[in-house]
Amino acid sequence: MENSKVYTILLVLNKWKRRSLEKFVQSAYLNSQEEVAVLYKILNDCVENNATFPTKETIYKKIHPKQTYNDQQLRLYMSYLFKTIEKFLIFEQIEEDPFLQKVKLMDAYNNLSQHKNFYKTYEDTIKIMDTFPYKNSTYYERYFDIETERYNEKRNLSRTAEYDFQKLTSNFDIYFLAEKMKQACMLVSHEQVHQKKYDYGFSMKF
Repeated sequence: MENSKVYTILLVLNKWKRRSLEKFVQSAYLNSQEEVAVLYKILNDCVENNATFPTKETIYKKIHPKQTYNDQQLRLYMSYLFKTIEKFLIFEQIEEDPFLQKVKLMDAYNNLSQHKNFYKTYEDTIKIMDTFPYKNSTYYERYFDIETERYNEKRNLSRTAEYDFQKLTSNFDIYFLAEKMKQACMLVSHEQVHQKKYDYGFSMKF
């Protein structure tokens, strides 16, 4: 059990993250299997108390006191718990990125044809962009993402709706060139350290 993927992840999460994860696992919307929530509590208690994990048979007995040990079923519980933990890690990443939340919300509103809410979210996202301290490749990549969502929304309204493609393509060009220069600088540095030559592409020579 100590070699399981679930165990290795629990070990690197601090207690605050594990407590948040416990709430996540206990949510009926996010996890429909009560046995998986029980399994998480058993494993998390071991980590909390720095205790050795019990045997698979002992764990199964705590989940199903009146049933005979079923290895396949326990494996399924572990697999589902692992997938739920992965969902939690994704959720945490999104929670820490207000911009990504807005982009996903724009996409959702567009799919629901909620155009008024879409434009309000679009305006809020532009305000987030205005807080960026630097207009680097990340800035232009995100602006491209915003304009892509706006283009999709226009297409949803009407396939013949007018759209300023120049704004979309210009943001992509700047993002691409900025990222290309950044990658080229990394290659130059790597060449100098490891005495290795790279093909920079697009006739970029240093």
